[in-house]
Amino acid sequence: MATSQTQPKPVNRLLGKLVDSIHRLVWRVSGGSVGSKLGKYPILLLTTTGRKSGQPRTHALAYFRDSDRLLVIASNGGQPQQPGWYLNLLANPQVTVEMQGGKRTMLAHTADVAARARLWPQIVATAPQYAGYQAATAGIRHIPIIILVAEES
Repeated sequence: MATSQTQPKPVNRLLGKLVDSIHRLVWRVSGGSVGSKLGKYPILLLTTTGRKSGQPRTHALAYFRDSDRLLVIASNGGQPQQPGWYLNLLANPQVTVEMQGGKRTMLAHTADVAARARLWPQIVATAPQYAGYQAATAGIRHIPIIILVAEES
């Protein structure tokens, strides 16, 4: 029997999509009272616009705070490729964020080198698994930190 570390990547990807779908369903059915935390990490629902389809794409993601900004990490579990939601927000940085207490439109951008150098150690200190995800990329990519800011009216 294969372990999760030896399963083919398409199986891991399929399982990740299934877990994400279930998480979103539970969140929506409960109005966020279930699913807004995963262990000690707060969770938000991030909706991007599909770069090819133009359709909304929603994912449940852990987030961190940096003053009045929200941070999400495009780790993709340490896979060598960027997650699709990240590629979507690069094409269209206007996103919708749902958190317990409401839904709002925000603008997303990738932390620059200086911001990442400041934020990455703080994130890893809070959530050490991200260091493992970065190591798993074997230097193929730096895991991006995405900064979400309230959209100006």
